[in-house]
Amino acid sequence: MTTSWADFPDVKDYHPHKEAIKYAIEKEYVHGYPDGNFQPDWTISRSEFLKLVYLSQYREREIRNCNLRLLGFHDVPYHEWYTPYVCFARAEKLIRGYPDKTFRPLEKITFTEAAKILAIAFGMEGVSDVQDYAIKGVWFKPYVDFLAAKKAIPRQVMAFERKLTRGQAVEMLHRLDAPITTKRSHTYDTLVQAQKYFDDITALTSAPSLGTCPTGQFLRIARAAGNVGYQPPEAQVGCDEDFLYVFSNGMPSFPFTKTNKNWDLQIQDHEWKIPRQARISGKTRSLPIGTPIGVAVDGLPLHGPNEEGRYNLADPFAVENLDSCNGHVNIRGEYHYHGRPDCLWKDDVLNKTDRVIGYAWDGFPIMAPFACIDPACSSIKRLYSSYVQVGDPTDRNAWDAYEYQPGYGDLDKCNGMVGPDKRYRYYATDTFPYLMGCYRGHVETSNLVEIRGPGFKYRKNHPFVKTRFLGHRSENYPVTVKTKKIIEAGKPVNNKK
Repeated sequence: MTTSWADFPDVKDYHPHKEAIKYAIEKEYVHGYPDGNFQPDWTISRSEFLKLVYLSQYREREIRNCNLRLLGFHDVPYHEWYTPYVCFARAEKLIRGYPDKTFRPLEKITFTEAAKILAIAFGMEGVSDVQDYAIKGVWFKPYVDFLAAKKAIPRQVMAFERKLTRGQAVEMLHRLDAPITTKRSHTYDTLVQAQKYFDDITALTSAPSLGTCPTGQFLRIARAAGNVGYQPPEAQVGCDEDFLYVFSNGMPSFPFTKTNKNWDLQIQDHEWKIPRQARISGKTRSLPIGTPIGVAVDGLPLHGPNEEGRYNLADPFAVENLDSCNGHVNIRGEYHYHGRPDCLWKDDVLNKTDRVIGYAWDGFPIMAPFACIDPACSSIKRLYSSYVQVGDPTDRNAWDAYEYQPGYGDLDKCNGMVGPDKRYRYYATDTFPYLMGCYRGHVETSNLVEIRGPGFKYRKNHPFVKTRFLGHRSENYPVTVKTKKIIEAGKPVNNKK
């Protein structure tokens, strides 16, 4: 079992709980996993949390001397590793269990449950003898107030009844045990406000994201030197009154690398339209699996965080089946990205607050993970996803391996937020779900049946007010049957002979 601080590659320098994890490891309050990782974003069970707290307060010998006859829980057998800690907590009146005489040791602990245990363990007095589960109203407020007074509630905790992560657990313990009172901490009132924000985000209004036709956001593309055996990339973008249109032959403009020997790159026939008047919907919509969820600014499709038909729809990043541009080819020969295509830019995409990665089918842009903190952009903040890992992402549907925890990061369930300018955006984060978690706006459903195979026919006639060829010259084309129908529907088209 890993005990050395240097052995945790999954605890990055920028992780908000890095110092607390280092402290807990050095004190031997907690250990890593046999695979060498600490998994700071995994949720922690009730029994694991008890062990963490009691190892910081008592010697192991004292805990193991507990009289097991005092247990009284049907679901805590005598031979499990966690039994002494549950027994000791019961003897110390730290826990009472549930009405059915169970403790549920393997269930994930919530912030409010952890707050009670920590408050009592670190000296809170006058705890009521009334069982907490029978109390009406906000039973946990005294415990939260106690921790808040000691500056022990990290700002990453943003909801009372959400599951606590391993990183958050050691952060709270670190602040109480060290003690540390200089870090920013929640109070009961700020937690109420934070939870209301995340629960109520759909009530926020958002200005249209594509007020002007965003052709300038799309990149000029050309065939890479290493792609001699493939067709050159071709794409067109343009707008009419209601939609942004994207046409692409699906060929990448960077050196293509096969990540699957059985599937090779094939030319495609991509055609999508994206609403220019994107607004937040009253309900979110799940992402499709195996088909595009949006389009990147080079005209190639973006997919959600699932493998298509392989590895039980697992996380493609976890199974390491992506190339250096965070994409690969599926069985239809369609190249697509599962994450931020950093290879498209020579500069660092993470230092740009206005870097558009692509557009979702509801019209909202997908941005690089940096944002201004105010309208004047006096400071820039790096943004983090609010999903935590709760299982192995390599052997199951990726959505079963991660859990959305409001406030753990900066973003909502769909991996977006409303910025200082009152506009909603998605952000392409380094961690799950990488691009988007769901649709926040009204989706253009014609894009959801995108399963076209090979056979791209380069389109020279389409209803553009403004037309820009990526890597080609701009032109306007005469009216065709397709554009005629749009004109008859009252949509303006500018065609010059």
